[in-house]
Amino acid sequence: MMGSARKELGAWGEEVATQYLMEKGYRILARNWKTKIGEIDIVAQDRVAIVFVEVKTRQSTRYGYAEEAVGFKKQQTLRQLARSYLRYTHQDGAHYRIDVIAIMPALVGAPPEIRHIIDAVGD
Repeated sequence: MMGSARKELGAWGEEVATQYLMEKGYRILARNWKTKIGEIDIVAQDRVAIVFVEVKTRQSTRYGYAEEAVGFKKQQTLRQLARSYLRYTHQDGAHYRIDVIAIMPALVGAPPEIRHIIDAVGD
């Protein structure tokens, strides 16, 4: 897949994930929050925690499930980013978790497949 098509798919997936979270009652705090070490796709608040969400969108499972792309190194980066966000927003002691939302487009006219893995990246 070419770079711009991949970016478009990723942006679409993040929009789907944002809508999904809002429908589930989450409040969106930030999208595409960046530092020099990386980016958090979505920062949201649920009833009890600040939730950092990594969104993975794939066209197919040919190369595995989308959530499988969140390997050890990415998990370490997500933990660092989460702590950075909490420091930056003066919420150091806040309860947080890191979720992964995997999205795959469905057939035309059908809703996309959404898998929400809660607390996918332990501390």
